[in-house]
Amino acid sequence: MKLWCPLLALFLQASPVATAVATAASLSAASSSVFLDEASLRALEQSLPPAVRRARSASSSSSGGGRSAAREGGGDNAHGVRPHFGEGQPEVISFGIFAKQVFDIDFVKGTFKADMVVTLRWKDPRVTSQLKGLGESKVTLPLEDARRRIWLPNVMVSNRDLYGFDIISTAVTVDAGGTVEKVERILANLQSNFGTASFPFDRQELHATLASAILMSNELLFEPLKEDPYSGVTEGAMNTSNFNLVSWKLGTFIEVDGRLRKSRAELRLVVDRRSWPHIQSLIVPKLLVLAIACSVFWLPPLAAFVMPRVATAVISFLTLTTLGLSTNSMVPIRGPGGMSWIDLFENSCQTIVLFTLLLNILVLIVFHSFKEEAIGYRMDYELSLASIAVALLIFSGCFYVRDGSSLFLLSVCNLVVCSGGSLAYFLLTVFRVRESIRKKSKESAESSA
Repeated sequence: MKLWCPLLALFLQASPVATAVATAASLSAASSSVFLDEASLRALEQSLPPAVRRARSASSSSSGGGRSAAREGGGDNAHGVRPHFGEGQPEVISFGIFAKQVFDIDFVKGTFKADMVVTLRWKDPRVTSQLKGLGESKVTLPLEDARRRIWLPNVMVSNRDLYGFDIISTAVTVDAGGTVEKVERILANLQSNFGTASFPFDRQELHATLASAILMSNELLFEPLKEDPYSGVTEGAMNTSNFNLVSWKLGTFIEVDGRLRKSRAELRLVVDRRSWPHIQSLIVPKLLVLAIACSVFWLPPLAAFVMPRVATAVISFLTLTTLGLSTNSMVPIRGPGGMSWIDLFENSCQTIVLFTLLLNILVLIVFHSFKEEAIGYRMDYELSLASIAVALLIFSGCFYVRDGSSLFLLSVCNLVVCSGGSLAYFLLTVFRVRESIRKKSKESAESSA
């Protein structure tokens, strides 16, 4: 009999379509025979041509057998017809998103990975026919079996990255009240727009967004499930990331893009960056280089120390420029203003070191070219204190405004403080040198007289 089934399938494929009804009727009779079990009959049905399968379905419906009653609820499902089609109301899908783990938050690519459980629940009165004869009030079906028997909303994670979506497990539960619940565990690589203005003291929002791949907002709407087991974030879900969870929220919205009008559901996570590792790797090294650059004023302005003083300031400036490259590799895309907090900090450090280099040269010129040693020593003492005061003033403003606001204004203020203070000190030095030269000339004239 196992050999008879393939031969019958070949015969049916070679038969004209006009004999489909007769063939389907004979197959129905064969299905009741003791020689064909359910698995063989299903394999035989799958091997039939489409025309024969349609004819068999029509014949089974007209005969009114028990098998046609079992398939009646799935007839519309096979064509993707939703439960309330033609009634003028959309399907309401209750949803829940539970984040088990959030990790690999990539600031450069604008992506993060999430291991989450998605729950969808909706009403479909047609599914009650699937439970008849089973004696059970609730049945859990595997995904492939559920697709053949009932209507399923084709809901996808809409902000997933390319090839960044993997379904780990899926179960569909049907109860006698017509409620269908689909629970799916998903490992997804999701896209997100990260703000860079306040880096590394930034607060970010991570979104996991769901949407129907087929139905518009007038056909399908989302509403959140309020029960605790369905939505939330596992304690310690972000332990392997560089962020701390602040809050989470479940919500829905309708997004309109031209003719595309979709109802979307989302889980929004508000997270704060753990700033201390970035302070150690980005901020502290720059402050140390700045301190080394300002230490040149503590070296005597003698001829033996001219080269160390100039080289220290120049190397410090080049070191700050090199350290800035590591920051660019971590935050390559800037915000709308074109600047982040770390950029302001680096520009402030470079500005202080640059004017330290220029004022150091001014001290050496006064000391060696004009032979004003007393003024040179006095300048070293004044600049050693002034550099510390200016750095404290500038960095106080930087660390006071860490939310990324008014970055351009602060940058201009820091530049004005450094350039304006340096220019004022240069003019004061010129005045001192001229007065000293005039005084020496007067003393020389009086002594010669």
